[in-house]
Amino acid sequence: MFKKLNYKVLLIILVVLIGIYLISEYSGSGERTFKSEVVGIDTARITRITIENPGNPKMVFSKTGPGWQMEAAGEKYPVQSSVIRGLLLPLAGMKSDGVAAIGEEKHGELQVNDSAAVHVVAEDDGKKLADLYIGRLSYQQPSAAVAPKAQSMQQYQQQGKMITYVREAGDETVYGVEGFLRSTFGRKPDDFRDKTLVKLNQEDITKVEFDYTDKESFILQKQENDWYVNGQKADSASTVKYLRKLRSQRGREFADDYNTAGSIPISTLSIEGNNFMPVVVKAYPADTIREYIITSTLNPDAKFAGAKGVYTRLFEEKDYFLK
Repeated sequence: MFKKLNYKVLLIILVVLIGIYLISEYSGSGERTFKSEVVGIDTARITRITIENPGNPKMVFSKTGPGWQMEAAGEKYPVQSSVIRGLLLPLAGMKSDGVAAIGEEKHGELQVNDSAAVHVVAEDDGKKLADLYIGRLSYQQPSAAVAPKAQSMQQYQQQGKMITYVREAGDETVYGVEGFLRSTFGRKPDDFRDKTLVKLNQEDITKVEFDYTDKESFILQKQENDWYVNGQKADSASTVKYLRKLRSQRGREFADDYNTAGSIPISTLSIEGNNFMPVVVKAYPADTIREYIITSTLNPDAKFAGAKGVYTRLFEEKDYFLK
């Protein structure tokens, strides 16, 4: 009887010990099963971000004085501060929504393996601050909720959310993180480049000169509170509508292979005013697919393939302002 009792006691002790081991190994510290935050960095320390996106050239973003530049395929390009803010924001606080996988068996399925993931490394003068493998997106259904009787359907109805699978280098655990991280980091080099053609405060503009080789050139100029076209009063509604376009116009497709040296533009737009240096936009003839190659002194290192829509928004004819 005592022998049977001893066996039972030993068995209970063994079960308890196994339970303690499992709890401490997989949930007690939270390191193996759950992190409330996958990464959280003081982004002011970041001086370099490297992104390797499958099928695209490696991209290296480096802090250069007050600004940033991107290097890809041996070329260097300026990068707008808004683009960098978009990369830094997730690194400041990447909250975990839960554990998606513990072992490497599901790395391929979740696209956090070496060949499928977007690999992101953030550094401070060579010291790694974050080393992440960003996987695929997944839509997570809302959890079932019981509606309080006093609340309407709209008050308690929950929405689903998009989850991105993420793991840290050297760690097999995969976490779900709410948001479109794959879309944020997994882009082509051209998607990060500055596509500005014109970006001005319309109230500061006082003169716009349209110079054409294939149609009549003219000058739109402000005199006191009115606008004139070659001395003739312009239609106010058309003028305001056009000036609004000059608040922000962006190129679409880069045309880095096109050499404008020695070429004569068919259209030139010169914009003058207060609180900014004169801006000159030029359009060169191109093939039937590109139609035009457009450049701007606001973004001198870029050349854009100007689809007809971009061209016509900027280069209006004289009659447009004399309705």
